[in-house]
Amino acid sequence: MVLVEAAHVLRTQYGVARERVLDELIGVIQRENVQLLGSRTEPVLELLVQARSMPGRPIPDALIVAAAIGADAAALATFDRGQARYGFPVSRP
Repeated sequence: MVLVEAAHVLRTQYGVARERVLDELIGVIQRENVQLLGSRTEPVLELLVQARSMPGRPIPDALIVAAAIGADAAALATFDRGQARYGFPVSRP
């Protein structure tokens, strides 16, 4: 949630370009003194890198998929069919 909020504030309040926000989030996550709670670092990094080339608002979506992967979910239950763009199974709730 902190990553989503940071991305949102940087984009909407400070006008930072999405690509730069993604690069900075990736940089923070890769620091040795940063530990993600409830997620595995590698999927988060991979999905944020993938989000760089996606239209719309891919940062929250990437982190939602990363959370599903971190929870060893079989699929992500969502009404948002766009979530499938990350290559993780999506099912309708």
